[in-house]
Amino acid sequence: MKYYHGSNKANLNHLKPFVSEHEKAYVYFSTNPVLAALYCVHVLERPLNWFPYGFDGKGRVVYEEYYENALMDVYAGQKGYLYVCEDIQGYNPTGMKDVFVSEHEERIIEVIEIEDMGSWFMEKVKEGELVLHKYEKMSPEALRWILHSIEEEFLKYQLEETSQAAQFYISRFPQLLFGEEIETERLRLRKWRKEDVNDLYEYACDAEVGPMAGWKPHESIEESAQIIELFIRQKEWAIELKENHKVIGSIGFHQPKIKKDRSLELGYVLSKNYWGQGLMSEAVKQVCTFAFERLHQEALFICCFDDNVRSARVAEKCGFQYYKHLEKAYHRYDGIDFDEHVFIMSKKA
Repeated sequence: MKYYHGSNKANLNHLKPFVSEHEKAYVYFSTNPVLAALYCVHVLERPLNWFPYGFDGKGRVVYEEYYENALMDVYAGQKGYLYVCEDIQGYNPTGMKDVFVSEHEERIIEVIEIEDMGSWFMEKVKEGELVLHKYEKMSPEALRWILHSIEEEFLKYQLEETSQAAQFYISRFPQLLFGEEIETERLRLRKWRKEDVNDLYEYACDAEVGPMAGWKPHESIEESAQIIELFIRQKEWAIELKENHKVIGSIGFHQPKIKKDRSLELGYVLSKNYWGQGLMSEAVKQVCTFAFERLHQEALFICCFDDNVRSARVAEKCGFQYYKHLEKAYHRYDGIDFDEHVFIMSKKA
């Protein structure tokens, strides 16, 4: 029988036991190469780890995406090595499927080199060897559970906001800090509420609003109610006018298309009735300050379609610089592929 060990280290001839979070020296193996490959990339420093997987009824590995595009965020562009051993002096102390450990040095008989872990895993998804549970289909209960688990790790390990682990969590789950409201001279950025549904539908049904941001106009109040549930899960801010408490848009962070450490992408939408009044620039400036000072980000991106002149103008007015052009980067709901212009703002030293 073959036993697989995933690693990011090249040119190994033997595998030696090491101490991990179990406080005992082991070499970890799996008889399932897909499961072993997940351990080729460690995004958190020990004793913390980030391997959100389980198994389905057929025994296949199931990767749970707890945030948007999580699998590719962790593995795309990463190189890995599957080391193969036979006849190990191993046993299964955990009861987990296909998992074995050895307390002895084991000889490697074969190496499988994986140039791009992300592409390799997506091939396994197509072949049916890996099941990918997409973030978009995650239940609110599952999201609450993962956020609670992360909060417990913050307490258990006394993580500082500037630590590597905290930055990984906060940049991907900014809702950990979303209890905070943000105020500007004319606006209040706050959590969405179910009673905001009429205000959302009022601007989201406009054919000139949604398509510029990549989503189709809402066709009913019920559809807007579903989107509010999504906003609450993602912790998107509602943009509320202070003078009358009316919600006139939304603003929030997303995983960036551009790979850069400690960075987020900023997205925003404003009701057509309030265009040209400087309101979105007012909101963006304060959210950028929040990102740099509270989330400790090093860079922010804004992406907009070629013909979305208003969004580009907001980016430039707020101090973003033109960064690059992405060809056919956004596949819209109606099947049209759009080029995008990318703007960047870096944290000031």
